[in-house]
Amino acid sequence: MVTKILIPTDFSRNAWHALCYALEIYRHSHCEIHLLNAFSIADGLSVLMYPEPGDEDYENAKLESEQELSKLADKITIRLQGFKPHKIQIAAICGEPIEVIQDYSQTNQIELIVMGTQGISDTGKAAFGSVAVNVMEKVRHCPVMVVPQSTLLVPPKEIVFPTKLSSNFTETNLKVLNEIVLTHQSHLKILHVFKNTTYVLSNAQNEVLNRLKRLLPQQLFSFKALHNLDVLSGINCFIESRESDMVTFLNKKHAFFGSILSRPLIKQITFYTRVPVLVLHE
Repeated sequence: MVTKILIPTDFSRNAWHALCYALEIYRHSHCEIHLLNAFSIADGLSVLMYPEPGDEDYENAKLESEQELSKLADKITIRLQGFKPHKIQIAAICGEPIEVIQDYSQTNQIELIVMGTQGISDTGKAAFGSVAVNVMEKVRHCPVMVVPQSTLLVPPKEIVFPTKLSSNFTETNLKVLNEIVLTHQSHLKILHVFKNTTYVLSNAQNEVLNRLKRLLPQQLFSFKALHNLDVLSGINCFIESRESDMVTFLNKKHAFFGSILSRPLIKQITFYTRVPVLVLHE
């Protein structure tokens, strides 16, 4: 099986770091890597313009983008010498990044999008870029992984999977997670935070948990429940205390990150700036 991975890039250090992380995760797999640059043109007033093909400015900007993408492809080839062959595709497309990423990933049947982000800002606050947030929220036909600049370039030893145990888990929406866990023998920690004082799973939640046990590799799977009225703090403290290497969520339909997180709360989550985030979708 060949996994199709899309890596949008603006040729920044963050984008290169995310690319290197993706190569570490899929180093031993047969992959088709798509390098995508959404380019634009600034006029004299620094307003972004999107001219038509054939226009001189358009053709010059596209050529420059393709040349930089070709350099990246060459660096990948060198980095992967001695490992399983990876097919590399490059695409320079003029337009808004979120629209370009969404259209390209659907048209090319991409199975995973990997993006970089700065991580901790100069002020010490979380600094997820607007493009990364929009892609995580709006691109729902495939998983999205966002990699902070501070992430070590090693496969995850432990992945934390917070869940309310109310989602529709399937082989399809867990496919990428399963592949990562099995390839690297990562320990998968299913985490549930009780918001009430009963500390007992409902029958429906137990059914979901049992389904997860059937769908995920049991030898690498464990379940942990926390008793913390503040769900976000509970998740954050758990990940920080264990120095986990990745966090994953299932993004339910019509709900960002399965109702665990919302856009205003993103900036309050400290683990977002320290470990990669893998967003799955129902």
